[in-house]
Amino acid sequence: MTVKCRPHYLPREFTAVFVTAVYIPPGAKANEALKELNNNISSALQHKHPGGVLRGCGGFQPRLFPAPQTDWQIFREAAVREGEVDLEDYTSAVLGYISKCTEDVTSTRTVTEYPNQKPWLNAEVRSLLAKARDAAFRSDW
Repeated sequence: MTVKCRPHYLPREFTAVFVTAVYIPPGAKANEALKELNNNISSALQHKHPGGVLRGCGGFQPRLFPAPQTDWQIFREAAVREGEVDLEDYTSAVLGYISKCTEDVTSTRTVTEYPNQKPWLNAEVRSLLAKARDAAFRSDW
């Protein structure tokens, strides 16, 4: 399932954000499922929306994408207060662990946008303008 999002505050170089949820069960033919996923993403998203950001999430077969084995009970035991599970502590511990795992396997990119920056003025155009400006400055006319 893919959802197209167009948040209000989205950097100009991105036209939309696509979030794809995927589940490949253990008994499935993983290679065929991954080929189908690749075909759908490349044909439906990358070609029709080249400026879009793609994000994938979901469950995959452990033998293809090994993940660390986690005993979720340790989070529950850590959140016990006076004989009862403190739901806020439990949620915080689990989300903290998920965030740490996500940060371990993803990269972050910071994009700075200024209010007076034109959408077509990307790094390549700025470089060409700087070269033309420097050449004009060095010329003898």
